[in-house]
Amino acid sequence: MDIQSLKRYIYQNNKIEYILTELGCHNIKYNERRKYYSAAHKDGDNPAGVIINNNEYLNYISYSRGVKASDRKDIVDLVQYSEHLDFVPALKWLHATLSLEFSVCTKPRQQNINSAKDELLAVFKRIADGNRCYEPSNDELKTIAEESLTDYAPLLHINWFREGIMPWARDKFGLCYSYRHRRMVIPIRHWATGELVGVNQRTMIDNWQELGIPKYFITPTYQKRLNLYGLWENKETIEKAGYVVIVESEKSVLKRYSKAKVNEDANAKPESDGTLVALQGKTMSEEQRRIIMSLHIREVIVCLDLDIPIEEVMSICDKFYGLRKVSFIYVPKDERDMFDPKDSPCDASNDVYKRLFINRIEYDDRAHMAYLKMIGK
Repeated sequence: MDIQSLKRYIYQNNKIEYILTELGCHNIKYNERRKYYSAAHKDGDNPAGVIINNNEYLNYISYSRGVKASDRKDIVDLVQYSEHLDFVPALKWLHATLSLEFSVCTKPRQQNINSAKDELLAVFKRIADGNRCYEPSNDELKTIAEESLTDYAPLLHINWFREGIMPWARDKFGLCYSYRHRRMVIPIRHWATGELVGVNQRTMIDNWQELGIPKYFITPTYQKRLNLYGLWENKETIEKAGYVVIVESEKSVLKRYSKAKVNEDANAKPESDGTLVALQGKTMSEEQRRIIMSLHIREVIVCLDLDIPIEEVMSICDKFYGLRKVSFIYVPKDERDMFDPKDSPCDASNDVYKRLFINRIEYDDRAHMAYLKMIGK
């Protein structure tokens, strides 16, 4: 059952009080006039510490815990908070509690938008709801056997080491090497389940272009538009940091993890930067946007390669405009001589990246209007 259907089921079958009880909440009361349930958290004594609106959105508010209406959280967030669970395990908890079958690849509800007016209303509804919850695509990622990785050696090619990818990144992301094909092998895991859904093999032959050898060879069944590389491995760090950095390639994720995390507190202990995910391409799909929106983060940061026009960078920012704080990392033209034309800002030294990160540009109302002017709207 997808998230909207699940919330509708809870609302229509009067299961809010039951869920609050199962979460250990107490002093549960219903306000008939204002149509909401109030309760105390299981570890709290405020009788109105939890407020759940009695409608199909099941909005969750807790002023005592700093959760405001403008945060656009719902009953799934309450389960995550109360049970100390991530998003998908919280969905599983709700399904199990309600004796419903759970599937991460359940098809979403179908929308019937037949006119420009309906489409405009859908946009306003997306902003109003915050599109917080993940609704899976009609398609699904096919898994492949873990045993397929045993054909490769758990080694890091010297060329990648020289580029700045360190052994601890190899260990975290499961990098390996194919002696037979002379390729570095990047395992790709499902963003929510961790299942192996493909591998991307990058040739280590220097003159691959002259020899007509493909630079990359990716599992044919893998659909990158349905996934985000590195999210399975980095999700905990991303949600702890409160932001995600969106890049193009797997190597950018690996390089940043190999370097110290950007931290404005000079006294903080350095740690690997696990805040990145990769589109595995230059564009963002609707499914990838929905996955990002399911994360417990305050900010989305776009950091594409230098050869990408600013209009395309801003087009990705615009997908989150009005829903999350969004910004982008931009390298000024007078500083680009320190990069190759197709480099990412993530390829820079840690000091340079830190400065670019701190000086990132917020995609605010002014930037949004500038983008609309760019595209002639």
